[in-house]
Amino acid sequence: MAAIPWMQEGPFGVMVHWTWRTQPRVAPGQPDWNRRVADFPVERFVDGLCEAGAAWLIFTVGHCGDYFCAPNAALERYFPGHCSERDLVADLSAALQARGRHLIVYFQTEIDHESDAFREAFGWDLDRRDKSVFMERWREVVSTYARGWGRAVDGWWFDSCYDMTGERHKRTSGWDNSRFDLPRWFAAARAGNPEALVAMNMGVNDVRHEALTPLQDYLAGEANTLAVRPEGPLQDGMQWHSLIWLDCPWGHFEQPGEICGPRFPDEELQEYLDDCRQHGGGVTFNVGVYQDGSLAEGTMAQLGRLRK
Repeated sequence: MAAIPWMQEGPFGVMVHWTWRTQPRVAPGQPDWNRRVADFPVERFVDGLCEAGAAWLIFTVGHCGDYFCAPNAALERYFPGHCSERDLVADLSAALQARGRHLIVYFQTEIDHESDAFREAFGWDLDRRDKSVFMERWREVVSTYARGWGRAVDGWWFDSCYDMTGERHKRTSGWDNSRFDLPRWFAAARAGNPEALVAMNMGVNDVRHEALTPLQDYLAGEANTLAVRPEGPLQDGMQWHSLIWLDCPWGHFEQPGEICGPRFPDEELQEYLDDCRQHGGGVTFNVGVYQDGSLAEGTMAQLGRLRK
């Protein structure tokens, strides 16, 4: 593995959790998912990221729900009617690439919180421990997306690579990361772009990613604090990377209304960013986003100040 130059050069990336659960600023919002995706203001959204200084974007294809923001023939075959007609990922990529930015897509690796119908369609509950049927079908979904997007997508951030043999924070337990056939999983993610970067998230503040696989390109780095710091650009042969939420905890999911302001003072966030960059680490800041694609103004203003 090697360092990732554009992550090190930064200055930082931005992630948003824009999903079917995302709330509007003012109720009632748009109830139709297809209409919501069709109306997403790609150019305005990407311009806002660039003005704030973001060098890359991590964007959710789907998250804790049955709806996805891009077409996928495999998803439609197993569970029809839950993919948007518009390929929002492809449109975001085109806008980002035109501005010299990069795109990483967020994708989950389990569906434990999803509807019973979704779980049944993909065979999640066939066995408490053995998830081979689900993984076969889910790899097909990943490879279908990867082939369709090709080099439009620079990488993947795979969530929920958990060991649930003793945990209880999901609906079911007993399953773990032995469900991954890792060479086939990575091949699926790189089916359209052999150079696509891959990170596998094992949980909050868990940077022991070598425990899962050394095949990863960068650390997922999910964190709730600024305490996790790099000692150098690489850890376990992977690009050091952290992902930290700055306002609402990951997403604006609870109810319509204003997104809260930034939770860190400028000076504290600046010191963290400087430290990470001086050691060759990459940093992604998760920013709140409204249902209409507008970004939290206070947080984006803070990022603009950091850029300067």
